[in-house]
Order: sequence, then structure tokens, then C-alpha cells
Amino acid sequence: MEALPESARQVSSATNFGDLPLIALVASNSRPPRSMSTEEVARLSSQGKLIVASGSGHWIQIDQPSLVIDAILHIITQVRNASID
Repeated sequence: MEALPESARQVSSATNFGDLPLIALVASNSRPPRSMSTEEVARLSSQGKLIVASGSGHWIQIDQPSLVIDAILHIITQVRNASID
């Protein structure tokens, strides 16, 4: 939680993640500007993916921790498979 403001600054200043695996999670009840911003973040990578956390509030990691864990595991798998190729 302490690093949240710095993390938000880093993401907002990013312009391109190339082909790095990326999953952007957004709560289903987010206001449209936040959802649009999250969609833009997902598009910063050619492998970007947007996942809408149905029934979750803003703190997805608290409301649906398994969704966050699954996203992390998916990224780890993608990175490991890419390093094998």
C-alpha cells in the first residue's frame, strides 16, 4: 500500500512495454475513466490483456485475491515459456 502512489506514477509515465506479458485488472464497477485508463495500460504491450473483475470493488487484491494470483501465475508461465524458446 505504501508503494501505490509511486507505482501509479510509474505506470502513468510508461509509453510502451513492447512484448512484455502484461495483465491489467479492473473492477467491474470502476468509473468509466478508470476503466478506459486500464484498457490503455493493457494496450502498452503487444501481449497486454485486460481482465474485468466481476463483482469486485477497487481493491481487487482484497475482494478477489485468487484472480490476482491467477494473473501472476499466468505471467510467470508466459515468461518461463518465452525464456525456453
